[in-house]
Amino acid sequence: MGVPRRGTATRLIAAGLVAGALFLLFRPGTTDPADSGTTTGTAADTPVVGALFVDTGEHFCTASVVHSPGRNLAMTAAHCVSGGGDITFVPGFLDGRRPLGTWPVTRIIVDPAWMDSRDPDVDVGFLVLGDLEGQHIEDVVGANALGLDRGFERQVRMTGYPDERDAPITCAHGTERYSAHQLMIRCPGFTDGTSGGPWVTDADPATGLGTVIGVIGGFEEGGGTDGVSYSTYFDHRIGDLYQRAIAPPTADR
Repeated sequence: MGVPRRGTATRLIAAGLVAGALFLLFRPGTTDPADSGTTTGTAADTPVVGALFVDTGEHFCTASVVHSPGRNLAMTAAHCVSGGGDITFVPGFLDGRRPLGTWPVTRIIVDPAWMDSRDPDVDVGFLVLGDLEGQHIEDVVGANALGLDRGFERQVRMTGYPDERDAPITCAHGTERYSAHQLMIRCPGFTDGTSGGPWVTDADPATGLGTVIGVIGGFEEGGGTDGVSYSTYFDHRIGDLYQRAIAPPTADR
C-alpha cells in the first residue's frame, strides 16, 4: 500500500455505566486465519476505544480516552485531526451501533512541530470532548492512563478501526525500537483507518484498562504496509502536549 496509509488530514477535510459492565454490550471476538494473531469483531480494548467521524458520516481514524483531571480527554494521531473539521468520537462503535453515544470534539491540541513540519516524532493529538447529557466521557467508559518513558520493548495490545470494517481489530504483541523516537510493532491487518489506535500495556484483566504508551502514527504516518505499525515514542514532548491539553483553553497557543 502507499504511504501514508492510515488516514490523513487531507482525507479528513474531504471526506452512567462502569467500564467493567460495558463488556456485556459486545459480542466475543473471532480470529481471522488470514490475520493470525489479530482479533476482530469485539470491543477489544474496552469501550475507551472508538472511531472518529467527520460530518460526512464516515469513520476515518481511531481514538481512545485517556485519564485527565477534567475527565474529558481522548488521544489519537496528529495527522488524523490537524486539518480540523467537524469531528466526533464514538466509543465502542460496533456494526453501525453507537451504544455509548456520539461525543463532540470541542478542541484539538497538536504540537507546533507537527503543524510546521509534520515532525513524525510528535504525531500525537489530544481531543477535548464535550459533555453528553451532562456526563463526562471518562465517567461513562473509563480511561487508560498516559505512560511516558516506558521503554521501547513492551508487551502491548493495539486496537484500531479499519476503514472497511464497522468493528475494531486488536493484536497483542511486543514492541521494538525503530529509531531514537519511534516504536514499531508487527501485527497484520492494520490498514487505513487504524491511525490513532492505542498501544496499551499492563492492562487489568477485569476491565481491560491499562497504560497507553503509543498510538498508530509517527513514521510514515503509521506505516507503509498493513503488517508493521509505528508510533511516536511517548517522552517529555508528549507529556508537555498533555499538559497543554488539560490546561484551560486560554493557555493553549
